[in-house]
Amino acid sequence: MLDFFRKKAQSTFLQVTVIVIALVFIFWGVGSYQGSGKNTVASVNGAAISIEQFKRAYEDSYKRYREQTGRDVPEKLVQDGSFRARVREDLIQRLLLLQGAREMGIVVNDVEVQEKIQAMDAFRVGGAFNLPRYQRQLSASRMSPTDFEASMRTDMLTAKVMSQLAAFVDVLPSEIQDRYDYALGRIKLQYLVLPAKGFQGKAKVTDEGLTAFYAEHQDEYKTEPRVQVRYLSFPFAKAGGGGAGAVLAAGAVEAYYEANQARYELPEKRHVRHILIRADATASPEVMDAKRKKAEDLLARLKKGEDFATLAKAYSEDSSASRGGDLGFFGRGQMVPAFEDAAFALLAGETSAVVRTDFGFHLIKLEEMQSARVKELSEVRAEIEKSLLEAQGRDLAYKAATDAYEKIIMAGSMEEYGKKSGVTLTQTDFFSRKKPVAAFQGRDQLLDELFKLKKGELSSLLEGTQEFVILFVIDEQMPAVPELAAVRDRVEKDFVAAQASQLAQEDATALLASVKAGGSLAAEAEKRGVKLLETPFLSRLEPPPAGVPVAMVTQGFSLTTAKSCPENILTQPDGFYVFALKEKKAADATQLAGNEAEIRRAVEQEKRLQIMTGWLNNLRQKAKVTINQDIN
Repeated sequence: MLDFFRKKAQSTFLQVTVIVIALVFIFWGVGSYQGSGKNTVASVNGAAISIEQFKRAYEDSYKRYREQTGRDVPEKLVQDGSFRARVREDLIQRLLLLQGAREMGIVVNDVEVQEKIQAMDAFRVGGAFNLPRYQRQLSASRMSPTDFEASMRTDMLTAKVMSQLAAFVDVLPSEIQDRYDYALGRIKLQYLVLPAKGFQGKAKVTDEGLTAFYAEHQDEYKTEPRVQVRYLSFPFAKAGGGGAGAVLAAGAVEAYYEANQARYELPEKRHVRHILIRADATASPEVMDAKRKKAEDLLARLKKGEDFATLAKAYSEDSSASRGGDLGFFGRGQMVPAFEDAAFALLAGETSAVVRTDFGFHLIKLEEMQSARVKELSEVRAEIEKSLLEAQGRDLAYKAATDAYEKIIMAGSMEEYGKKSGVTLTQTDFFSRKKPVAAFQGRDQLLDELFKLKKGELSSLLEGTQEFVILFVIDEQMPAVPELAAVRDRVEKDFVAAQASQLAQEDATALLASVKAGGSLAAEAEKRGVKLLETPFLSRLEPPPAGVPVAMVTQGFSLTTAKSCPENILTQPDGFYVFALKEKKAADATQLAGNEAEIRRAVEQEKRLQIMTGWLNNLRQKAKVTINQDIN
């Protein structure tokens, strides 16, 4: 049940039905001075965006992209200026928001910002705002209080603007009905798949056909570029061993601990038991009243002294019942809000009143609590020592590598440096990007940099996971188209696959035409000896079963009884799909009432965001925006 609570902490219905129009402002400190000039990236109605503000915004945006996607911003977007332009436009919109709010008379004063920050759990200890914790948390995030408070002020200003604009939002009953029907309407599809591999036996291989195919696709068979490399490696000193002179100074561990205590903070946790009387959100008022009364009767028994764990085993409708309702320890943000708020309001040994959540009615008992604390130095000393030694080992390797690099430049070549210094250089045979020599296997970043170099070029100082490397390309072999005879087996295999795919596509197209003309999928499937498949009833809220293409389901919802087939076949990696609508069901009207409030909130939020976007676009059109082309 604990995992279930965590997964359901946000409404699935809201997540799926609302079309999110993101309006997230991630930068702060914009428009702090007026005017324009050579240090200005852009100005909006006379308010300037400085180069420093742009640099910080760019770095923050780049970092956020990497955190969210797990990769760097695509090089093309960086080189063609698209990413810079996006950052600049975000800053312009930020400034437009601030200016527009002032025109509307909307402000956020210092007291409001202070109260908002003091109420944030991240900065509280024992239920009260803690200034040292606040400062440590910001320091760990490399953010000053001034920057953070400016960011909070603008977030609050955005919320106020959204609230003002919400006055123009009106949700009609028909919109709620349409959204409900859209989300919960169901379809059942019939389909068959013609995989290309089923047509390989019909493919005909001739020398003439193979030669023509190879001439058309010869670039696909080019050899990979290959390089021969000479290199130097500077491994990091091993942590803990003192290698290469890596020794920690007296007091280094203590100093690091004091400066980074935010890293070692443990949040407050609660250990609770609960009794759950399940109640579906769509249940009738009479059923809800009966469920609540059952929970209240159990609460009365607890107040008379009966054992909580015993009653949980007997009456709780949750998987934790066998453990006496024990959910173990959990912290903030791990349970649904109503459950969490009740649990964190209790003292050890206390039992809550009846708590209502989407799961039903709960009784919660707090067994014990773990106060928020900072780990003692003794608990983290070994971890800090290891980290500091690793950092020092890296620094020592970096010093040795930069010293060698400078000497290579002074000597005129890596080879000459090796002769003068007596250092042994490592030299490879020719190898490709896909089949590197053993020393470079699994080192994708290093290989990326290496294959950017040309013959006779020296790399910059490159950092691997445990070493620094300097590379020199001795020679390179450019891609070339081999003779057909050298790659005939591969070409023949591809030729057969291409022919089979074409035959399968042609057959699927003919099949669809036959069904459109009045034939049936069942008859066509029987004629071809393939299995006619059928989906269960599907809604837009549910992912399709394994093996059912999302694209087919998406197209399926546009089909009608009058037009039960799509215009074209569906091409997928496993074959060509031909499908038709078998049955369509409207959403269950009896459940609308139970979901109406939630749907209304979703539609209202969508409309607010649309109005906000329109308002900003209008401000942008009317504003005098100047871009410094010398910088951009």
